[in-house]
Amino acid sequence: MEISAEVGTSNRLDWLDALRGWAILGVLLVHVQMFICTLQNPLLAEITLCGQFGVQLFFIISALTISITYDSHIAKYGLNTRSSISWFVKRFFRIAPLYYVAIAVQLLFSTVSKIHHPDAPFAPGLTAIFSNILFVHTWVPAGNNYVVPGGWSVGVEMFFYLLVPVIWNIKDPRNRAKCLALGIPVMLGLTLWVSHAHVGSWKVPNDTYFYFWFPTQYGVLAIGLIYYFKYYKLPDNMTLVKVVIRVGAACLALITGVACSFWLNLNAGLAPICMGTCFGLLIPFIRLHHPRLIVNGLMIYVGRLSYSIYLANMFVVMSLNYLLHEFFHIKVPQTAFPLCYLSFVTILCIVATATKKHIEDPMIDIGHALSSRMIQMEKRPESFCSTRG
Repeated sequence: MEISAEVGTSNRLDWLDALRGWAILGVLLVHVQMFICTLQNPLLAEITLCGQFGVQLFFIISALTISITYDSHIAKYGLNTRSSISWFVKRFFRIAPLYYVAIAVQLLFSTVSKIHHPDAPFAPGLTAIFSNILFVHTWVPAGNNYVVPGGWSVGVEMFFYLLVPVIWNIKDPRNRAKCLALGIPVMLGLTLWVSHAHVGSWKVPNDTYFYFWFPTQYGVLAIGLIYYFKYYKLPDNMTLVKVVIRVGAACLALITGVACSFWLNLNAGLAPICMGTCFGLLIPFIRLHHPRLIVNGLMIYVGRLSYSIYLANMFVVMSLNYLLHEFFHIKVPQTAFPLCYLSFVTILCIVATATKKHIEDPMIDIGHALSSRMIQMEKRPESFCSTRG
């Protein structure tokens, strides 16, 4: 859920923004089906559930964006502690302010819900709240996905940001790719082992803590980084045969991921790496050829609002759910699903446009200003010394 404005080019990487748009539309598809208009047709219901893998697409995009921006940053300012901290300051002000607003809104929702429904669970505990404030909630089961609905992915991303300077300290990009690849089976093994130790089963159920936490999702981010280190800067040599092979392999990875998750429930803990493989195979083609069906003005616009949409969507969908089902007692027929979905997306785009303008963008500007000030301080050590003496 990162932005690409810092890539250092006069024109943003529109294809990445467009993919963010598709990713967030997938996530919204699931929530409309769950809370507003339930589909009775099992096949259609399972197709909409595939939208949950929009989060894994976000992770691939984030890995690529961070790679581009961090390379650009260290090319200007070098690879050192101050430079890394100044880069992280920008990341923090990109993510944290709006997330803190989401925490406050969710606590307000929980309080109001408790007043109107005494049997409803109350606000999360202090441990859960502070784990989200500090962005360590990927390691805290009580705070992982409860304080902010969907906030688990933000916890994964923020922990990933901390690892970026460590990864770049490996000088040779090829060695970085090798280390990242070796980490995939290690992290998957950790997920399965810890799941077995705690719940007595190697199978990781979908939408549970062990599905959401960082080791399970690590492989998706690693695939994005590996693609960047090994292939991103290479010339275009994609022949028709290679495209067909990639698409076939991507379809196989997609089917496997769905089977591991909600289709056959084989082991949802393996689904993220399958979906990461699927997206990793398809993204090079999209990047090189920008098919208009995928990369177009509308999807670019939605993609640039995706972070605000992601954080706002559960509050909006739960409000609509209350109005339709509890206040007006309306049972929405499944034939109205397309209209419900379009209306939901429209409302969220309006909300997100406002939050981006009044919260996201001003905070991003502050983060850039603070980051630049840190770099300027490093460039003028003699001025600092003169004030001391």
